[in-house]
Amino acid sequence: MENIRIKGVRECADLDRKVFLQNGAIVVQKEGGQAIGAYLVIPFRDHKNRYPGGSTTAYCALVDLDTGKLAFEERCSRATTERRVLRHLTRAGFSYPYDPDSREQDAKFYGMRVQVYMNGCYKMEIELGEEYMAGRKRKGGGKAWT
Repeated sequence: MENIRIKGVRECADLDRKVFLQNGAIVVQKEGGQAIGAYLVIPFRDHKNRYPGGSTTAYCALVDLDTGKLAFEERCSRATTERRVLRHLTRAGFSYPYDPDSREQDAKFYGMRVQVYMNGCYKMEIELGEEYMAGRKRKGGGKAWT
C-alpha cells in the first residue's frame, strides 16, 4: 500500500467469523499482523450482466483505496464471513461442488485476516499532493501549471 497508512488495527483470528459489509464500511486485509490492503464497500452493479435477473441489494463490491480500482469483479455477499472475503481478495476461487464455507483452501489464508470498520468507527485523513486537472498537474497550491 503506497498511499494508505492504517493506525489502530486490532487482532482477530477466526475465518468463520460473520461480518456484514455495509456501504461506506472499510475492510482491512492483514497478513502476518500487517495491513496489506484497505477497501471501501460500495453497492454492487452488474454492468456486465453476469447475473441476469439477480437482485444487487444483497451484494456489494470493494474498491481498493490505494488504487481506486475494484478489488475484484464478481459480487460479494453483504452477510458473509472472513473466509469468503479472503477468497475474493486473494482470488483463491471455490471448489466444486460450490461450498462457500469449505475449509479446503484455508491453508492459503494462513496468517491472513480481514476486519470490517463501519461508518463512524474510522477516520480518514487525506494529505493532498499535486492537483490533477484536464491532463495537467498544478504544482502544490500555487498557480503554475505544467
